[in-house]
Amino acid sequence: VGGFKVGPFGGFNAAVYGGWSKVVNAMMPTLYDTPNPNDALNENNTFNRSISQYAVFDMKGWRVGGELAYAFRTVADASLSLVYSPQKENKGYIMGDDRAELVLDTRVVMRPIKNLSVTVGYQYRSGRSLIYTDRSGQWLVQDLQDVNYLMLGANYRLNEIVGFFMEFDNILNKRWDTHYGMGTQPIGILGGVSLLF
Repeated sequence: VGGFKVGPFGGFNAAVYGGWSKVVNAMMPTLYDTPNPNDALNENNTFNRSISQYAVFDMKGWRVGGELAYAFRTVADASLSLVYSPQKENKGYIMGDDRAELVLDTRVVMRPIKNLSVTVGYQYRSGRSLIYTDRSGQWLVQDLQDVNYLMLGANYRLNEIVGFFMEFDNILNKRWDTHYGMGTQPIGILGGVSLLF
């Protein structure tokens, strides 16, 4: 991977980059048996299928991307990144098990008062797919639906040792397959206490 970064200028910085990779015996999620359009959907709008990590191909491919970030003193930070990598049956720069072709990430961190940070994050993944075999043993590609993921989190440091955090995941309550036949969790809430020693 190689790239070029400029900044910061007035709090802004930007980067562009490109890369190429080859993975021998890539461990990819593999779907067994042919998806049947007549299969009944379960309650999560997904099909029940068997998934396994399987050494499928020697994967190789390229990607290009860019990032724009801004820091407003210590009050707030914001970033936006976009990465593209074309995918084919045995080609593609692997950007996650779902082999997304396009990944958009944006994040804003605000610090309204001392020791408190609030984070809002959004991710969009499109061109997702999964490899599977039909009954004759031929390798095929199953497309997956796009992902719209929104999260909100807060972290408060009481002192150098004790902190409190809370996170709200998948706020839009969108449903998608993390892998084909494996539905994502709906809205999730996580909170707790952190201790640093």
